[in-house]
Amino acid sequence: MRRLFLGMLVVLLVASVALAGEVKVGVVLPLTGDGKEDGVWSQEALEVANEMFPSVDGQDIKLVFKDDKTDSEVSKQVTEGLVKEGVIAFVGWPWSGLALGGTPVAEAAKIPAICTWATNPKVTEGKKYISRVAFTDDFQGFIGAKFLHDTLHAKIAIAVQDTKQAYSVGLMGYFVKAFKQMGGIVVKIISVKTGDSYEVMMKVAKEIAEVNPNAVYAPLYSNELSKLVKALRKGAGYKGIIMLGDTGGAPTLPKLSNGTINGVYFTDHYHIKGVSSEIGKKFLEAFKAKFDKDAAYAAAAVAFDAYYILYNAMKRVVAAGKKLTPENINYEIRHTKNLQCVTGTITINPKTGNPTKPIFIVRWEGNTVKFLKMLK
Repeated sequence: MRRLFLGMLVVLLVASVALAGEVKVGVVLPLTGDGKEDGVWSQEALEVANEMFPSVDGQDIKLVFKDDKTDSEVSKQVTEGLVKEGVIAFVGWPWSGLALGGTPVAEAAKIPAICTWATNPKVTEGKKYISRVAFTDDFQGFIGAKFLHDTLHAKIAIAVQDTKQAYSVGLMGYFVKAFKQMGGIVVKIISVKTGDSYEVMMKVAKEIAEVNPNAVYAPLYSNELSKLVKALRKGAGYKGIIMLGDTGGAPTLPKLSNGTINGVYFTDHYHIKGVSSEIGKKFLEAFKAKFDKDAAYAAAAVAFDAYYILYNAMKRVVAAGKKLTPENINYEIRHTKNLQCVTGTITINPKTGNPTKPIFIVRWEGNTVKFLKMLK
């Protein structure tokens, strides 16, 4: 009996040491559904980040991945589950609609969350525990409008929005407002929705071609985007400028669009040739070694940066002699200043949770994305 008791005691002690030597970080990503491409690239980058920086203060950082299935309600449910599992922080939510589903749960639980790629301003608006790596759509919409109007000299445009996606509706609105303020004319705003067929996009393309504006601004996700671009170029013969938001860099777009994505402009968070920081170069090397491909897609870069910001925040908590509590971690996330990351030097506004960082203007050329300019 005594041996049994001692054996059980040893097991309990080992278990308690294991638990004490681990901190859990919840990761909510669309690993299935329409957002799978973004989710998988994000997961890969986070795995690399975790291998590069696996622990803090002698405690392993355990990433607990959950699939939100590209569904905002599922995003809410899995976030609730992760709160119950005792995570001390979150990273994830590359889509704004998914972030708007899940992050309110983290906010209510007072657990800090860093969104990788959610750009809709409402994600962090009025929140104390939600921060982000991505620039916001008001800034992105302004830059897109300015580039079209001032650099490409487009004066007449048509905007296309996906009414099922908060990202698309929001960014389209900011673009239209900025373009009009610059003296541009938006003659039409056309609505589509997630899941629309090529036939539907063909009707939209013909409607656009009849007007023949200087430019089309279409902040859509890749499935709908590829259909629209293909319909515009091959179906309707539209030869004007096509500009997209930061969803325009999906690596599958050349194939999905049958090559018609060539020549299309978009705003982005990153370009692999624009990486100058030491941490950025190390990430690119580690990603290439692990997956035998370049981390050319922004989904990977912003995911790494989210983890890196969290890791550095936890390090500062420890350095200050404080406990790794959600409250202390959140304070340090919100006070991130001039941190060299993959996508540039990032400072988080402590009041809004939004970053100050560069934005890139790029263009598809064949199967690759060409760097044009970086703006700060």
